[in-house]
Amino acid sequence: MIDGTAKEYRLLANLERAHNNQLPKRIVKALLSLETGLRATKYLAYSRLCRLQLEPSTTAPILNGSLPLYCTISATTWPPTIMANLLPVLSIPYVSRPVTWTVNMHGLFQQTYYARHLGQDPCSSDRYHNHPYFEHRVNFCAEWDQPSFDPHYKTPPLEHFIPVVETIFTRQVFDHHIL
Repeated sequence: MIDGTAKEYRLLANLERAHNNQLPKRIVKALLSLETGLRATKYLAYSRLCRLQLEPSTTAPILNGSLPLYCTISATTWPPTIMANLLPVLSIPYVSRPVTWTVNMHGLFQQTYYARHLGQDPCSSDRYHNHPYFEHRVNFCAEWDQPSFDPHYKTPPLEHFIPVVETIFTRQVFDHHIL
């Protein structure tokens, strides 16, 4: 890298910019390709429900940015335990710190609803009670995440959400106004 020239680095920057500009299209294409199969259908339905519920909210555009990544990762080759660790890292350039923390803690906070059925502690997330983003996470799980598992909740097709995917993933990465 030390021997690189300004011309070479400008070329690389232009190639990266062009590649990054296509990210929304690649995410949407990946999501659309998952329209079949039980696992894909589950995550797409969850994603649509969650995003639809977020639309009236002021946090919708920020949280919606992580949901397409969540569904793309989780409905493809990654098991949920790995996906839970990948998503926060992949979201960092696009969403705020509270959202990154919320996404990172997603699995732990979801256990509130089902851990007792597996002989686990449903209150294990209480150890984060004093964290500044704790209430954000609790509200997300209670108001949007949990209701999104309702199989009777009507949602529009994935195409309805393309504009928000484009908005999130075409903006400046690591934008200090967002982060």
